[in-house]
Amino acid sequence: MDNNISDEDYQHAQNIWNKFEIKNLSEYSDLYLKTDVLLLADWVDTNIDVLNISDESDQGYILEVDLEYPNHLHAHKDFPLCPEHRIPPNSKLSKLMTTLYNKERYVIHYRNLKQALELGLKITKTHRILQFKQSPWLKGYIDLNTKLCTI
Repeated sequence: MDNNISDEDYQHAQNIWNKFEIKNLSEYSDLYLKTDVLLLADWVDTNIDVLNISDESDQGYILEVDLEYPNHLHAHKDFPLCPEHRIPPNSKLSKLMTTLYNKERYVIHYRNLKQALELGLKITKTHRILQFKQSPWLKGYIDLNTKLCTI
């Protein structure tokens, strides 16, 4: 196995680190994985009817949308939908929070979006949609472990 790297490959890596302001190997790995996934995925037209997609569909969707949280839904403030990272008042660190604010460029799986729409949230804009093949590939493993826990 050749443990050396060519000058060209080293220069390419340096360019990537500088262009994306990468600080450590973990960030580089994350960038590589995101790039790999995006190259394999399909971006589709932003005009799909989420409510008519079957929960058991072979095609899955991740959407980036703007959501309106209508005022009449603020009554269910004990468990708001669509959590997001925000910095609470008097804090310097972000936390995963559920709020009644409208969401901008919110990234969400289509099944979670269906639930939010059925409960009254409204899509004001769809920015992009990622389509992918999905299957219950862990179902057998989960069912086996559930069965073993009941024994």
